[in-house]
Amino acid sequence: MKILTSEYTKKWTECDYVVLDLEGTGAQHRDKEGIVDIAGILVKDGVVTQEHFSYLLNPEISIPPFISRIHGITDRDVQGRPTLAEVKKDIFAFCDRRILVSHNAPIERRVLRFRLPEFEPLALLDTLKMSRSAYREEKKHGLDEVIKRLNLQSFLPCGTGAKRHTAYYDAVATAHAFVVLAEQLIGNAGTLQDILKYSVSESRQ
Repeated sequence: MKILTSEYTKKWTECDYVVLDLEGTGAQHRDKEGIVDIAGILVKDGVVTQEHFSYLLNPEISIPPFISRIHGITDRDVQGRPTLAEVKKDIFAFCDRRILVSHNAPIERRVLRFRLPEFEPLALLDTLKMSRSAYREEKKHGLDEVIKRLNLQSFLPCGTGAKRHTAYYDAVATAHAFVVLAEQLIGNAGTLQDILKYSVSESRQ
């Protein structure tokens, strides 16, 4: 799947984006890296919508204790949960013909290549790169720093289980960061080609 040449001149707000976050088992090897939590939020017309998917998954491999301490998900939590194979059709349907966005996108790109090699998004944009472009004087561009810098706290999920390093929470934070950073960098009149200059991590061209 490729971005059509005619689409580059569209306003960025005329394109659909899925802001994706995933939490895994932490290994950097195809046989040992699994997805335990994945979520995607739709950004449409330059607005973060309520449309989303969110799955707690059984990665079919053990979650190392030091990784569980980061995202709080243990082997017991994923017992009886669906596997990635069981939900990938729904994920593909949600992401079809939409541009993906993630924070520090190479991590998502690597895991997706391991676990969903047949998945080919139009492009993968990186809000970390956008933050570096918008705030060149700043040294730190992790999601925590971006949330504080852009004053996104009021947009974040609250309630039981709503915390950093869970996929839905981080996807919502990244989605709002994406919209704010895009407006700061290119304004609402900017085109898809403009935003790609600041944020592209991978493009199927």
